[in-house]
Amino acid sequence: GIWLSSAIVRKKISWDWWKRIHLAGYLIFALSMLHSARTIGYSEQVFSFIGPIRMFLLISFSAVLLVRLARWAGALKHNYKVQKITEVANGVKKIDLKPINSSVRPKPGQFVYLQFKRFNQSHPFTVSHFDNKTGLISLSIKASGDWTKQLHEALQAEDTVFIDGPYGVY
Repeated sequence: GIWLSSAIVRKKISWDWWKRIHLAGYLIFALSMLHSARTIGYSEQVFSFIGPIRMFLLISFSAVLLVRLARWAGALKHNYKVQKITEVANGVKKIDLKPINSSVRPKPGQFVYLQFKRFNQSHPFTVSHFDNKTGLISLSIKASGDWTKQLHEALQAEDTVFIDGPYGVY
């Protein structure tokens, strides 16, 4: 229901509200599991397969939740160092990122998710340049919303950022 309703109203609500609705699914699932623990006792006695299914759902939910929390913390992503920030137009900055431990290998037209602080949102940006030899990627980002304005103000050369991707097919 959450997916369907957010897909229908996606263009009518802000990205932040869409994300909040999406994340509410985790809370709803956890609460439904707590509720079912109290009410499912008789059904488990009659239908022996309910217990293993419930256990599978709880283990799967826990694994997904742990991965989501790790990614929110910046783990399971590629670490990059901000090499250079250049103002290329009014309100647009080109950010050159040098890989620290491993690098992404985007193809033309692909995008990556950028997270500039641990425990912060990540947002998608098209890779505007990629150097195969050094692994250096460039993102050209316009300060058009709250998050990108904060990025423009806070991000400095030598900062560590977290990259996820590449995604998309051009």
